[in-house]
Amino acid sequence: SEKYSVSEKSGCRKSFSRRNRVMKTSNSGLLVFLLLFLLRSSVVFAQPERAALYRDSIRISKDRIKLMQYHAALGESVYLYDPDSALYFFEQGDSIAQCIPADRRDANYYLWYAPLLNNTAFVVQKQGDIVRAVHLYEQCIEAQQASGDSSTIGSSYLNLGNLYSEAGEADLALEYYGSAKRALPSDDLIGLAHCQNGIGRVFFSQHKYE
Repeated sequence: SEKYSVSEKSGCRKSFSRRNRVMKTSNSGLLVFLLLFLLRSSVVFAQPERAALYRDSIRISKDRIKLMQYHAALGESVYLYDPDSALYFFEQGDSIAQCIPADRRDANYYLWYAPLLNNTAFVVQKQGDIVRAVHLYEQCIEAQQASGDSSTIGSSYLNLGNLYSEAGEADLALEYYGSAKRALPSDDLIGLAHCQNGIGRVFFSQHKYE
């Protein structure tokens, strides 16, 4: 039988201990990855079922405000796997919204219309149509103001700041980041952090490090 000295046995135990820790770390990482994969998959695979429900609702409903809501929700439900169709449904919802008489455009109407415009602007921006995206974001801000819910206006200013930052328009980006900081609620720490991060990126691109 093989014989080991005390130091050799200690070295073997240390080696096995390190190996076990590595294996546990690897297994933990793999478990987290699998959980995230399953969670994302469940969300993605659930989207077509939600989309089917919204399509059924669209076929049944005759109320224009509800039709606008269903088209907005349908666009959101298909965006992850079909952004082009999402844009189509957002645009259909926008067309319906514009046909709703002025006397029916209450705060609830604008609470639904503003996110619809924001989502449309986001998809259009991703497609590279900056001019149209700016116009839609500006419409979104008007709808947010009309809804009476001023807490969401800061996010639209932030989106415009990001858009102009990506387009290389530093002055406009800083202007909208500043507007976003003033408009965002004081407890929206994530939004405020995004503003600061955006401002930092602009200054970094200008080689202003202090």
